[in-house]
Amino acid sequence: MSSTYDLSFGENTPYAHAVELLTRFAEPGGLVLDLGAGHGPLAEAVTNAGFTYVGFDIDEDGVSHIASRGFESHWIDLTDFDELLPRVTTMVDDRPVAAILALDIIEHIQGSSQFIGHLRELALSTGRPPLVVSVPNVGHFDLAAKLLLGRWDTTDSGLLDRTHIAFYTDSSLTSAMAAHGWSELARDDFGLHESDQHFPTHAPTLASGSTLARYLRVVRERADNFGAINQFVRAYTCGDVVPRLDPSGNAAPAVSVIMRTQGNRLELLEEALLSLAGQTSPDFEVLLMVHSLDAGVERNVRGVLGAFSPTFSRRVKIIQLRGGDRARPLNEGLREAVGDYIAFLDDDDLVTATWIETFTRGAKTRPGAIVRAVTADQTVRRQSGPPGYSALSGPKIDGARITFDMVRHLETNRTPICSFAVPRQAILASGLRFDETLQVLEDWHFLIRAALICGVHDTRQVTSIYRRWDDAEASWNSIDRDIWTATRKAIQLELDSEPILLPLGSVSTIASMIERAHKGPSDRSSATVKQLRKDLDRAERRLAQVESSTSWRVTRPLRGVADSLKKLRRRS
Repeated sequence: MSSTYDLSFGENTPYAHAVELLTRFAEPGGLVLDLGAGHGPLAEAVTNAGFTYVGFDIDEDGVSHIASRGFESHWIDLTDFDELLPRVTTMVDDRPVAAILALDIIEHIQGSSQFIGHLRELALSTGRPPLVVSVPNVGHFDLAAKLLLGRWDTTDSGLLDRTHIAFYTDSSLTSAMAAHGWSELARDDFGLHESDQHFPTHAPTLASGSTLARYLRVVRERADNFGAINQFVRAYTCGDVVPRLDPSGNAAPAVSVIMRTQGNRLELLEEALLSLAGQTSPDFEVLLMVHSLDAGVERNVRGVLGAFSPTFSRRVKIIQLRGGDRARPLNEGLREAVGDYIAFLDDDDLVTATWIETFTRGAKTRPGAIVRAVTADQTVRRQSGPPGYSALSGPKIDGARITFDMVRHLETNRTPICSFAVPRQAILASGLRFDETLQVLEDWHFLIRAALICGVHDTRQVTSIYRRWDDAEASWNSIDRDIWTATRKAIQLELDSEPILLPLGSVSTIASMIERAHKGPSDRSSATVKQLRKDLDRAERRLAQVESSTSWRVTRPLRGVADSLKKLRRRS
């Protein structure tokens, strides 16, 4: 390294973290090969830890400085890959090598990926010692915040050292090391909430008192745990080479359907699967999450699926889960899903034949947004014998749920879980998960956090029936109302703890709500009422069309589901 990098060793530095990893994984007494040593700031610390220090660098002043302090040092050009291995092994001779250090060097080398591969060859030829690396994190929050202002400020050293050629995030570093056969042993990353790039300090995307900066930090922190990491400091050992994934593999389905069941109402599960089997679009997978300790339950579920044609059943993956509460199957499904969008369906709900098609069409209309449809409610009661329930009402539409209103959704949920599909990339990027500590309202909590990031596209299409059970087994009846109220308040307080991004039109909605609160309900705008009635009429006409359609006959719970299943079994 150049004489520019005459840096000193300190207790709270990446160097100290590197020495900590060195002492954990290297056998004392052997050589520690410091590649790109600069002026050798680690020489004394490595020697005091019981190792023999050997520094290598292209800068002759640095090599001389290390030698003047009584340590072994050698000139080397690390970019000369043909000479790297023979020169280092010749200098090592037959001496045991305890570890290899590559601190703040990988990012300076043209062809850094090749260099990582040559480091493996060096390790294999010197007894497979551990490798400790230190690499700047280009995914630090400060860099992202400044890019939003159009700034990319290179400096003499630091995160944006002007001589850096390669740039790494956590995921790209992990991938690059694995691709060349390095298995991670441990990490002791060096964090800085405010890096050397934290300027200008009063910039709206950086300043700690700025609402915008606070919002952006929330977004960055949810993406991964490395927004405040300045340097990745990690130890590796020689392992198996992990080939990079071939991007030309099979395309992911448009929608992954996460369906949870406890396997205790098989008739209803049959109906729900039948409604999926009748989809007009086959571009989906089903993750059937069987949440039960009983192995017999999984066999029963497989028996139900076995009644269906392979054309459908091969798209269904059964996963049995043991333990956890009601949100656990949803989170496990999120980990397994590979579709562009993720939708949810419980085993007691039904969807129309255009459910998947509506989601995929909505995703094309407004890419990256949550796609939302309309759900009709039906009140039902459990009964013994097929089909396991009796209907107390026909499907009904709540006019207040035809379109999504973010502001009103902050008060209470108006979107059943079978009504929406979320882009998987938004889930991955934001770390969205269902809160498994919640007894109720876990779907509302998830939807609100997703909607605040993605926004919502309303299709206004009726595509599902959400069953509301009037007996004691329903969560609304079996869980104390105080728990519902307390949970709702807790979720609202959580949302209060950080800035939120409201969609277009929210200012008018809030102003209108305040105005109505001052005037009272009798002064409600006639225009608003008229629009609500128009939306309700449109939705009711749509429901009437659906009920009279051929596709709905496949999915309606009250018209021949049992007979359809018997015929389906005979054909299979």
